[in-house]
Amino acid sequence: MFKSAAMHNTEKESAARAALPYVRSGMMVGLGSGSTVAGFIGLLGKAVSSGLIENILCVTASASSETLAKKAGLQTVAINDISRIDVLVDGADEFDNDLNLIKGGGGALVREKILASLADLFVVITDSGKKVAMLGNSKLPLEAFIFCVHPLMAKLTQK
Repeated sequence: MFKSAAMHNTEKESAARAALPYVRSGMMVGLGSGSTVAGFIGLLGKAVSSGLIENILCVTASASSETLAKKAGLQTVAINDISRIDVLVDGADEFDNDLNLIKGGGGALVREKILASLADLFVVITDSGKKVAMLGNSKLPLEAFIFCVHPLMAKLTQK
């Protein structure tokens, strides 16, 4: 089924708006990455600047989300400076009819997983363009740390 870009933008905005009530004053808020989350960051910045939400701190899953958060007037902290997150808002790369999903296609895989492990609540926002009949249509990056790249490559190239 074909849907226009305008439809996806409307859905992205609706998804971002639907996540806003999960954020309350005084919270530690995790911000994922991607275009739908970018819209959420803008809405969150407006809610903070208008006084609807006060005294929140944000931790981001990517450098681009951190830049957007700062432009929106949100105060950010480093992952190293926190021990938990009240709510994490992030997107999905794919989801199926049972609401199983795949994350990590944008390359912020490790940071996203770390934030998810620290979150009391994980809110996923997405649009119908990410819905698939069966998971696995997206290419996913592989992220390796320099201290273990050789054993990982050996494992991946085994037959």
